[in-house]
Amino acid sequence: MAKKSFISKLFRDFTASDDRSFKIKLGYTIASSLTGIIVGVIISSVIWYQALDYAVQLAKDICLGN
Repeated sequence: MAKKSFISKLFRDFTASDDRSFKIKLGYTIASSLTGIIVGVIISSVIWYQALDYAVQLAKDICLGN
């Protein structure tokens, strides 16, 4: 029983509370978590860009002997 409450609390952390009613529960989940997914993709893209930029600069420094 404790496992179910932990999962439900974790699920609530990743979804927003919304007063609108949806006919299908999946529609509610998708609608409330879409913003989190978009923000996650943007932030992870920025992090990967920075990591790749650092790797390219490091490779240039090694190859050019700076």
